[in-house]
Amino acid sequence: MSAATRTVSWWQYLLLIPVIVFFALSCQKSYTGDEGLTVYLASGSYSHLLSNVGADFHVPGYYTVLWLVSHTFGSSMVILRLFSLALVIAMLFIAIRHLSFPAALFLAVSPFTLHLAVEIRMYSMLALLGLMLILAYRRNEKLHSKSSLIILIILLSACTWVHYFGWIGTAAVVSLLLLQRKWKQSAIVLLSVILLFVPWAGNTISKLDPQHTEIAVDDIGFPDQIPLIHRMAGMPLSVAGTTLRFAGGTAAFNFDTWGIRFISTRTLAGLFLGILMLTLTIIGFRHNDNITRSLILWSFITLSFFRPSARHYAIAYSAYMITASLGLPSKNSARKILILASAVLMLVMCFPFAGRTTIPQRCKWDRDFLQVATLAVEESAKYSLPVVLFLDTYSYLGIRMHIDEIGFPDSMVWYPHRASFENGRCFFEDRAECVSYMQRNTDSLVSVWMNLDENNRGFILVANNPDSTSGPVLGTGRNRFIGLGSDIMADRDLMDALTELTTIEQINLSGSSGPLSMFVCSN
Repeated sequence: MSAATRTVSWWQYLLLIPVIVFFALSCQKSYTGDEGLTVYLASGSYSHLLSNVGADFHVPGYYTVLWLVSHTFGSSMVILRLFSLALVIAMLFIAIRHLSFPAALFLAVSPFTLHLAVEIRMYSMLALLGLMLILAYRRNEKLHSKSSLIILIILLSACTWVHYFGWIGTAAVVSLLLLQRKWKQSAIVLLSVILLFVPWAGNTISKLDPQHTEIAVDDIGFPDQIPLIHRMAGMPLSVAGTTLRFAGGTAAFNFDTWGIRFISTRTLAGLFLGILMLTLTIIGFRHNDNITRSLILWSFITLSFFRPSARHYAIAYSAYMITASLGLPSKNSARKILILASAVLMLVMCFPFAGRTTIPQRCKWDRDFLQVATLAVEESAKYSLPVVLFLDTYSYLGIRMHIDEIGFPDSMVWYPHRASFENGRCFFEDRAECVSYMQRNTDSLVSVWMNLDENNRGFILVANNPDSTSGPVLGTGRNRFIGLGSDIMADRDLMDALTELTTIEQINLSGSSGPLSMFVCSN
C-alpha cells in the first residue's frame, strides 16, 4: 500500500483488457448534451473556449488539454473518446504498479471505470489525478522532501484547474497537515494552490456574485433554491447513490424512477453489488491510511451539499476502491471467493452499459442524439426541407455535433442560438436573457421557420413537445414555458402554433425518452 512501485507479474497487466474490450463495444454511443458542448469548445478557437468554459461555471484545465488533442489529431467522436480511454488506461496502469491487486482489480472491472473511459468529459482526468494525489501524499509523508511537496502542490493545483470539485483534494490534504500540526507545510500547500489558481479566480468570483443572476421578473415563477435543511436530509441518499454507481455503474440505476415496476434483474444485481462494496468500504475504513480516509470524508460529506452525482466525486473514486479492498476478509478462501464474486459481478454489470446506444445522462431523460441527427438529415433529404433545432444549447450541440460529422450543410439548419454563437457565446448572459428567449412569440417563430424554405413548403422540427407531466409550467398566458434546462425546456404554446399554421407528421424517436420529438411540418 505504499507509494513505491511494487513487483508486478506480467499477467496483472491483463487487467487493462476489460476496459479496452468494453470501450470498443461502446465508443460509438451518442453524444450527450454535455459532450456536445465539450467537443464544440475543444474544436474551436482557444479564446472562444475560455469565455464559454467560464460561462458554464467550469475551469479550463481539461478543456485546454482536449483542445490540444483536438487540434493535433482531429475532433471526431472516436478520437476524443480515445483520449478519455487513454486517461483511464493511465489510471489503471498506475493502480497495477502501486496498489494491491484487489484494489487494482476493482478499479479495472468496475462499470463506472467504463463510463469514465467513454465519456468525453473531465471526470476521467479527475479520477486519474485523484489516484496520483493519494500516491503523492504518501510519498511526501515518507520522504519529507521539497521535491515531494512540490509534486503534491502541482497535483493539487491540477485538480483545481480540472474541476471546481477538485478543491476537495486541497481540503483533504490541508486538513490532514493541520491535524498533524504541520503548520508550515499546510500553509505552503494552501497558499501555493490558491496563488496558482489566481488567473481564474476573478472569473469564479464573478459567477458567485448574486447580482449576476438577479432579475426583476417576479411573475416568472422560478423554483426556489433548495433549502439547506433539505440538502442535509438528502445527504445520505446522495452518498448512497454515489457509492452504488462506483460499484454498479451508471447504467444499472435510474434514480428518477421509483417503484416495484421499475425494478429489474439489472437493478437488483447493481444494488447487491453496491451494498457489498459499501460494506467492504465501511469495514476497510479503519484499516486505511489518512489520505484515502480524508478524500472519502471530504467528498462524501461536504460535496453532498452541492451535487449528488458520482462523476463529480471522481477524485475519490480510487480512494473508495482502495478502502473496499481493505475490507476483504483475511481468511484466504473467503477472501478469494469474495474477490472473484465481486469482480465477476462488476464485469457482468458492464454489459448493460455496453449494450446501450447512449451514455447514461445527467438529466432524467435518455436521449439518442445520434439517432435524432441521422433521422433529421434523412427526413430533410427526403422532403428537401430545412432542419429546425428548437432546443436548449446543450441538446442542440449534442445533435449538431453528429449532424456535422454526417456532413450536413450548415445552411440547412436553423437554431435559436445563432446570434449568440456568432458573438462567441454559447450561454445566456443572465436569467433575464434566458426568460426573454423562452417567452418569444411562438406564432412568429413558426412563420420564420416556414420562410426558411423559399417556397414556404415547411421544415423538419426537433423540439421538446410539452405535456402535462414534463415539469412545472412557468410564465403566464401564451408566453408560458416548461422548465429552464435541458431536461424539460419547452414552449408551452408550441403545439398550438404548429397545429394552427402547419400540418404535422410526427417521426418516431425510438432511442429517446421524454418530451424530445421530431416533426415534419408542411404547408
